[in-house]
This record gives sequence, C-alpha cells and structure tokens, in this order.
Amino acid sequence: MFGNHFYNKSIRNTTIAFGSLFNKLKVSRTDSTGTEIKQIQVPLSYGNKAKFIRRLREDSRLSNPDKTEVSMTLPRIGFELTSVEYDVSRKTNTLNRILAHNSTTGSTSGLKSNFSAVPYNLNFGLYIMTETVDDGLQILEQITPYFTPEFTVTLNLVTDLYQKIDVPIILNSSNVESEYEGDFDSIRSVMWNLEFTAKSYMYSPVKTGDVIKKTITVLYDSTIDNGVFGGETGALSRIDIEPNPIGATYGSDYDYTKTLRVHGFTGAEGIDTAGNTLA
Repeated sequence: MFGNHFYNKSIRNTTIAFGSLFNKLKVSRTDSTGTEIKQIQVPLSYGNKAKFIRRLREDSRLSNPDKTEVSMTLPRIGFELTSVEYDVSRKTNTLNRILAHNSTTGSTSGLKSNFSAVPYNLNFGLYIMTETVDDGLQILEQITPYFTPEFTVTLNLVTDLYQKIDVPIILNSSNVESEYEGDFDSIRSVMWNLEFTAKSYMYSPVKTGDVIKKTITVLYDSTIDNGVFGGETGALSRIDIEPNPIGATYGSDYDYTKTLRVHGFTGAEGIDTAGNTLA
C-alpha cells in the first residue's frame, strides 16, 4: 500500500507561513530623552533552541582558531517544528473528495482529485533572545495582541488543488528565562519561549482523470429472473444525462439534457429488457 512517492508539501507550507509571521519584527533604540535613534530588524532563522544557546555561549575562536568570526548578536528570533499530532476533533468523512481542474495537461477535460483533508496539529516553538528585558518586551508586544488566542492565516496547502484553507495558529503559552549569573565577559541573555499550535491538514496523493460527461441509469424489476441481473432482465426504464452542448468544457456555459426511455416504447424512446436503446 505504501511506497508510491508523493509530496504535497503541506507541512513545509505551514511551517513557512508560521515563520513569515515574525520576519519583520523590529526593536527601537532611544537616547536618554526617549527620542528614537534607530530601529533594528530582528533576524529570524529556523533552528533548535539548544543550538542558539550554544552559539551564544561558545567562543568561535576555540573551534576556528585560524578564522576571525563575529559572534552571534542579539536580539534574535528562532523557531522550530516540535511535534505533529492527529486532531480527531476535526475529522470529516474520509470518503469526501476534493476536485480541481487539471490545467497542467493542457486539456480542458482533465480533472484532479483528492480525498478529504486529514486534520493534524503542528506544534511550534518560538524563541526570542535579547540582551535586555526591554528588547524582549518590545518584540513580545508586537506578537501577542494578534493572538486572541488564535490568528488565522489562509494557505494553499496543496498547490495542485488550488484550494484555500484557513489555518488557525493558537498561542498556547509564553514564559521567560533570564540569566544573571556568570563572569563579566559573559553575554547576558533574556529568552522568551512561546508555544504555538497550527491547526493544519495533510493530504493523500493527488490523482488525475477525465471528467464524467454522461451518466446512464437503468431501473430494473428485481422480481424478474429471480433478482439476478444477468442476460435478459426486467429493465423498466433508462435515464441518460449529459451536458448540453455535448462538447462543453471546464469553465464554459452549459446545461444538462435528460433523456427518458421506457420499456415497451418503440424507436428512440424505447429500451429492450437489458436496458439497451432501440435506436
């Protein structure tokens, strides 16, 4: 069952959308009178919290004695995907299908399809690292007012399906860690840890096929031939439905034509006992 490769990039797209919420945060620098001197954009990068702490504390000259490198500067923001959990509370009918026009083949009659989206919660950690308490508070107050407790973003999680999905991102908690101990050469750090949950979705493989342009429904009398519909059967009527005009394509204006045929009638309006047309 497993083994057919597919990659819808649902998790990647959600992660990128989450990180993009925080890529334009700034801190302000003021003089003794409170006049703003400049604004500094806070760098944002993806990575583990422990990695940033290690970069902050270690001396780069020890690992690279032949190179002169600038140590990591603060403030800085890091984030990472910490876990993925199935959300049973948002489950829908598994057999529901999503349909979209297949424009990649150059044919207007193609169709892309997918089964119902599978709800998953993506948990993220956001780490705000600053040298001063005030820098941390500036960044925090540029984030928290938008989460009440959720902030909703609209995403196209599967590019091939052209379907926009609203993904709520919930702020679960925030706490602060401050380091005051250490020698005078050590960099003091204040770290805010924010935990988020994105109520996203994952999708099965996208399949392609043709659009159904004609349906044939035959109604039988189940009392004939002992209910076994094989060979000569008791067809009572037949209903054919097709678009009008017949050559209608995706995006064009069309209607439906319904044709009713009944057993016992002759010519084009009749059918035989097997449901086949007479003309």
